[in-house]
Amino acid sequence: PWEEECVPDALLEPANIPQEVPPASTREWEAVGATELVFPNGMRVAYKQTDFLDDQVLISGLAMGGLSEVGRQRFNSCSCASMLSSEIGTFGFKPETLADILAGKRVHVGLSLGA
Repeated sequence: PWEEECVPDALLEPANIPQEVPPASTREWEAVGATELVFPNGMRVAYKQTDFLDDQVLISGLAMGGLSEVGRQRFNSCSCASMLSSEIGTFGFKPETLADILAGKRVHVGLSLGA
């Protein structure tokens, strides 16, 4: 018989929320009106506040590597990673459970892997 899955109230349990780390440096990009933060672990975050849509926040991430770092023997299976994550789940949640957690919120969560 079908049993309804328990849906958590949040993506992260309070004990798993990362500690706030102040940026190691800040840089202003005046030509485009953006600010760049560099964190101690090397992560760089650039942000720009606009008045285009007051209630919209767009976040995108990039990591060097991807399929260009994968050997020939693993290329075919690794090229399916994005599709597999959307089918079996992201952040440890099945797609249906993640949709339930985010219900009523205007948000999209996705993953892509490229060359």
